Amino acid sequence: MPIVNEERLIKNFENLVSIYSPSKKEGKLAEYIKDYATKRHWDFTVDDANKATGGDTGNIICWLPGMSDEYVLVSAHMDTVEPAANKKILIEDGIIKSDGTTILGADDESGVAVILEVLDYFSSSEKPVVGIEAVFSISEEIGLIGAKNLDYSLIRSKYAYILDSGGPIGTAITRAPTHFNIDAKIYGVASHAGASPEKGVNAIKIAANAISRMRLGRIDQETTANIGLIHGGTAVNIVPDLVEVKGEARSLTESKVRELAEEMERCFKEAAEREGGRADVNRHLSHKGYSFSEEAKTVQEFAKAARAIGIEPRFVSSGGGSDANVYNQNGIEAIDVSTGMTDVHTTHEFIKISDMIKLAELMIELYRKWGV
Repeated sequence: MPIVNEERLIKNFENLVSIYSPSKKEGKLAEYIKDYATKRHWDFTVDDANKATGGDTGNIICWLPGMSDEYVLVSAHMDTVEPAANKKILIEDGIIKSDGTTILGADDESGVAVILEVLDYFSSSEKPVVGIEAVFSISEEIGLIGAKNLDYSLIRSKYAYILDSGGPIGTAITRAPTHFNIDAKIYGVASHAGASPEKGVNAIKIAANAISRMRLGRIDQETTANIGLIHGGTAVNIVPDLVEVKGEARSLTESKVRELAEEMERCFKEAAEREGGRADVNRHLSHKGYSFSEEAKTVQEFAKAARAIGIEPRFVSSGGGSDANVYNQNGIEAIDVSTGMTDVHTTHEFIKISDMIKLAELMIELYRKWGV
């Protein structure tokens, strides 16, 4: 008899992705999870992380005791990117997708659905070796804000699995980058562009000169940089006196990204000085990276569980961040695990039913045999 209830898993997933839950508006989806947990008498609470996000709910933390006092955390985020309203969900040949006018929301409702299935299994079939500490986080898509503001005084676990990446089932991210944001305000001097342009200092020109001197795109196999947003000017006949520029730098090696972020800041300031303007640059750490060998406890237990159900584990590096970065920064050893989600953040997003079933089996095996 299958240990995963496919009908229940897919029904939960369909229900979850049908709920509109963009960042800061996860409240209705949180109500679904809370109602589900209440009916099953699971112990849970909601923190006040939404005070930092301005959203309509905090993170949900749920506990299911095991045979020992130890807990191992599993997490997925409740928010999705846009466009996400009025979804029409299609199931064809074992694949779940939208009708192409919206995202699907497998990122990360697939992780949420799998966690609910794991909790369902252990609350009705057998007791896990270690307790399950499930966290459903908010506002991941806009900067991992829910995880950054999670009430860590409530957390009992030393190890964590974040169900929030793509690739074949059995894939886990064991190396992820340190990420800096660079926000710059470039000040020039306004003047009439036709009557007295020589009296002005063009902030757009300063920004352009600065950006032209930056190393952007892929710097090396570990390091990337980007300028993503530029806003400035008021009219075509006014020399602009203010431009705002937002960018980022990432690397798997922290010293590299620190050096690159400093270089980007220097480009802004030097360009402003040359032109007679001013640059105020805020260079700040978004999150630190992490790197684990196959000797790490989370990696070993994941590999053991994957092989036990016939999957060869695959450990990879990523250029993206996740809540795993934040957990590691808070002293909880965490790796990011694939749910099988594909083409996320696009209207072509899809997921295979078989992949969600495999992941649920893998996580059930992990909690059945943790440390054994």
